[in-house]
Amino acid sequence: MSKSDDSIGGIVLAGCALAGGWWLWSKFEIEERNVVVPIPAPAPSIRPTGVLELTADSDGSIWFLDADSVRGTRQSRQGWVTVDHSQDKTLPQRTSKTLYLVDCATTGTRELSFVAYDANGRVLSTSDSKPEEAATKYFPPDSVGWSVPNEICRRVYD
Repeated sequence: MSKSDDSIGGIVLAGCALAGGWWLWSKFEIEERNVVVPIPAPAPSIRPTGVLELTADSDGSIWFLDADSVRGTRQSRQGWVTVDHSQDKTLPQRTSKTLYLVDCATTGTRELSFVAYDANGRVLSTSDSKPEEAATKYFPPDSVGWSVPNEICRRVYD
């Protein structure tokens, strides 16, 4: 073999070594740097069911929302709230139920229907209003009344 054949073979061998080294570096070094970390999916929001305790007022009355009754869009969402008045001896009713209509954008709240019951479950009084005739109330944040739009407007009911 001549001296030029050895030089060409050396150049080819060196080129292969460089190409192989580059391939190994790009295969392992670059792939290690570009590790893809999967983004965990958000936990699914589970719509509440049944009766949820909302709050208690200073007279001992406890407010509950029937989560199964919550219906409608965010502009016109309604739900039934039951208030247990058994600790408040100043009221003739022991329980009352109110159907509230809430505009979640403004938290404006209207009472569409109200029913008061005595201790034996008999109806003491009722009142109903058409949505367009019912007065809109705006409850201050963190008040007893605020608990109604605060719960009814949660995104889990969308």
